[in-house]
Amino acid sequence: MCGASWLSARLVPVLINPLAGMRRHDLIQTLREAETKGRNLSGFQTASVLHAKYLQWVVDTERQLRNVISSADLDRLIRTPRFWALHGVNFAGIDSATAFDLVRVEVEEAVTNLGEACQALEFLDTRWPNRDAIFVVCDTTFYCTYPSKLEDADLASAFGLTNHDIHLLFPPVVVKELDRHKESRNQHLRFHGGYTLAVLADRVDQGNETGILHKPRLSAGIPETRRGLVTVEALVDPLHHVPLDDDDAEIVSSALTVSRLASQRLIFVTYDTHQALQARTEGLKTLHLTRPVENEPDADMGPPQQSRGKRG
Repeated sequence: MCGASWLSARLVPVLINPLAGMRRHDLIQTLREAETKGRNLSGFQTASVLHAKYLQWVVDTERQLRNVISSADLDRLIRTPRFWALHGVNFAGIDSATAFDLVRVEVEEAVTNLGEACQALEFLDTRWPNRDAIFVVCDTTFYCTYPSKLEDADLASAFGLTNHDIHLLFPPVVVKELDRHKESRNQHLRFHGGYTLAVLADRVDQGNETGILHKPRLSAGIPETRRGLVTVEALVDPLHHVPLDDDDAEIVSSALTVSRLASQRLIFVTYDTHQALQARTEGLKTLHLTRPVENEPDADMGPPQQSRGKRG
C-alpha cells in the first residue's frame, strides 16, 4: 500500500461542520430553506434587479446560518470570492446579458453548494443506519499501545461497552499518522502502523463505507456477556478542508464533527493525557487509558534525561 490510496472514492466526506448544539435534521431543514430562497431568484430577469436580490439573499442567508455552521463553511457556501467581487459592483442602469450571466452563474453555484451540502447530510442516514451503535474515535496511540492487536482486541471490554454495538471511526489524521509509522525506525510503531491499516483496508475494501471487524458473540464466563457487532469506517476530508496545524487538535476536531452530525453517542479514546484533557474541554465523552506506571528509579541513577520528539 502507498499512503492511503486504498480508500475508495465511494467514501463520502462530510461537507459541513455544524456548530455545537445543532441537530443534523434541523441543520438540513435550515439549509434547504436557504436553497429554496436562492432558487426563487431565477424569476428576476434584469441584471440590476437580480444583483440587488442576490446580495439581499446572501445577507439574509448569512444571518440565518451564522449560528448554525462554521465561518469557514459560510465562506465556502455563500461568501465566495465571486460574491465579494459582485458586492462592490454598481449594476444600476447596467442590464446587459453579460452582467446578468455573471450574477446568475454565482446564484446557481451558491444554490448548488447548498444542495450538495444537504445531500451529504441526508446521506448520513444511509451511511450510519445502526442507531443503537455507540461511535468510538480512537487516537493513534490506542492502535500502537493497546496490548492486543486490533483483530484480537476485546474492544467491548476495552471501552466498557459490553452488550453494545460499536462503530469504530478512523479520522484522516489517524490514518496519516499510521501511514507515517510504517516508515518508522521503531519496529513496534512500524508493525502496528502497517498492521492496523491492513486490517482497515481489508474491511472497507471494494468501495464499502463501513466493514465488519467483529460479529456479535457471547463471551465465555458466568454469566455470559454479549459482545456486540463491531464495525469500522475510514473518514475522508473534503478537498477544501484545511487541517489544523496540531494533529492532536485535528483528531479531536474530527471527533467533534462526527458527534454533532451523528444521532449516536460518541466516545473518544486515547492514551495521551494532553489530548484527553483537550477532548474533555471540548465536551467529548473521553476514555483516557493509561500505561502501567514504571518503578521509581534508584536514587543513584541520576536525574532523568529530557527528550523532545514528535508524537507517536
